[in-house]
Amino acid sequence: MKTYLYLLTGLTTCLLCGPADAAICRPGVDLQAEQLYRSALQANTYEQRLSYLNQAEQHCQSFQIALNKGKSLLKLKQYPEAITALNNAETLVSNQTPAKAQLYSLQGKAHMQEGHLLEARIYSEMANDLFRLYLKQPVPESLQDTLAALDDLDLRRIVPKSEITRQLEAKKGAGIMPAVSLIINFDTDQASLSPLGLKQIRQLALALQGYIQSYNVLLIGHTDQRGTESYNMQLSVRRANTVADYLKLQYPNNQNHFSTRGKGETQLRYSGTSQQDHRRNRRVEVNLLLLL
Repeated sequence: MKTYLYLLTGLTTCLLCGPADAAICRPGVDLQAEQLYRSALQANTYEQRLSYLNQAEQHCQSFQIALNKGKSLLKLKQYPEAITALNNAETLVSNQTPAKAQLYSLQGKAHMQEGHLLEARIYSEMANDLFRLYLKQPVPESLQDTLAALDDLDLRRIVPKSEITRQLEAKKGAGIMPAVSLIINFDTDQASLSPLGLKQIRQLALALQGYIQSYNVLLIGHTDQRGTESYNMQLSVRRANTVADYLKLQYPNNQNHFSTRGKGETQLRYSGTSQQDHRRNRRVEVNLLLLL
C-alpha cells in the first residue's frame, strides 16, 4: 500500500490517503468538521475513517467528505451505501474536471458491484471521456477494469436503443460531448456487417431519431493492433463508412449530417494483446456534434 505525507501540524503518515485534498466547508469557520476530516485522513482502518467522516458530515456538507465516505464504503464492500454517498458528492461537486473524473469513476465501480449495468456504463464512460479527452491523462487501472467487464458483456448482446439514448442524454446533462462507443461486429478482416453487427446498427439508427435534426453524426472506426498500421487505418475507415452508409439509408433527407473517420490502431481502448483485448478494441464511436 502506498504511503502519502500530509502537512497538518507537521508531516504525518496517512495509510489511507490519496493526493492532498482541498479545503472543506468554510476554512476557519467549521473547525470541528475540519478536525474530524483530518482525523479521518489519518485513520489506520477504513472503519475508523468512515466513523470520522460520518461525524464530520453532521457539521457540514462537503464534496471531499462525501467523496471520501464513498471511497471508504467501497473498500468496505458496502456498495448501496457507497452509491448513496457518491450520489451526494455529485450534488456537491464543483465544475473542476479532475474532481468529476474521479467521482464518475467511483460511481461506475459502485454501480458495477451492485449489478446496475447501465448506470455503471454511463458513469464509467463519462469518466473515461474526461480522463482521455479533457485531462489528456491515462485512464486509471480500476476504471479500465470496469470498462473491460462492461465491454465483455456487450460483446455477447445487442445494446438497445433505450440504453444508447440514456448514455447520450447523460453526457449532455454533464456537459460532455454526447458520444457512445459501440462494439459492432463485422466479418473477419472485412468491412461488411455480420448479422449481429446489423442488429446493433438498427438499434443505433433508432436511437438517432431524436438527434438527427439538430446534430451532425461523426462515426470513428477503430481496429485492434494486429496487421500493419496502414491496413488497419484503411479497414477502420471502411468500417466507419459501412455504418454511415446504412444510417444514410435510414435518414435519406439528412445524409449530409453523417461523416466518418478512421483511427486504425492509433487509439486503442485496451493495450493488452489477448484475444479478448483485440475483440474489445474493434469498435465504432458515435459522436454527436451540435449543428451551428
